Amino acid sequence: MPRALLVAAARVLNVTGPEILSVRRTAEAFGELFHRAPIFRGEEGGGVLLSNASLCHSLLGRPEVPLEDVTQWVARWIQQGGESLNKPTKFEVASGQF
Repeated sequence: MPRALLVAAARVLNVTGPEILSVRRTAEAFGELFHRAPIFRGEEGGGVLLSNASLCHSLLGRPEVPLEDVTQWVARWIQQGGESLNKPTKFEVASGQF
């Protein structure tokens, strides 16, 4: 059984990297990789949502792949026409209720 399943069976773990990411900066990073400026609509909210993955990192270790690599992999996947499941991300929901 994978180690993650053994430790996660009895608790909730936030699975994120250690970085604090902003939607704006992430869109700008993809814009650079796609050679297109992102278009932002509306106003940015005043609140922030942060996930604390310190328990996950203490149990399983920190991610081994740098965020920049993952961003480039995703961009390459999109550029090559990789499959999408077309599932909503709910990124615009700030209440935590999905």
